[in-house]
Amino acid sequence: MFSQNQLDAYKNIKAPDELFDKIKSTKPRKKPLYLIPVAASLAACFVILFCTVFLQSKDYKPNVLVNGQKLDSSVVFYDVSPADLMESRTMPKLSVPVFIEAQEKTEITVSEGVVKSDDLQKETVTIHNASTVYWEIEQTVPFPQCTMTLKSASGTTVITLTQNETDGSYTAKIN
Repeated sequence: MFSQNQLDAYKNIKAPDELFDKIKSTKPRKKPLYLIPVAASLAACFVILFCTVFLQSKDYKPNVLVNGQKLDSSVVFYDVSPADLMESRTMPKLSVPVFIEAQEKTEITVSEGVVKSDDLQKETVTIHNASTVYWEIEQTVPFPQCTMTLKSASGTTVITLTQNETDGSYTAKIN
């Protein structure tokens, strides 16, 4: 297609020496820095890091309802009528329904009695989400101070159950 003379002529084409000198004498251009977008990106990364690491609560407390009443740091009374009090003294066990709204794997341990959940009856039960468990405690006189411990990766929550000896009401308190 091309003759040898044409190829040799093409290979012998050279730019003038002045053009080489002009190219060598020019200074290379610096690329402009885009500081505002870079700074904004770094600030956004910093905010995300700060929010996820420092603002994440390590003292996670699950929502707990005892006998249908929300239990927070205040006290909830598990009332017993005088007739129920007389009956409860003859009943062998007190059964307290406890609804626990856990967002992660939570181990439930009790100091007195057992925890019943899904046909399990143990001193230690593990739940993975919102569940209702029944805390069954032997009725003794005097009624002991009992604790239920909720332990998860985010922390530990303790529920204390006591009985008022004068009126027979039970008090549940979260610590």
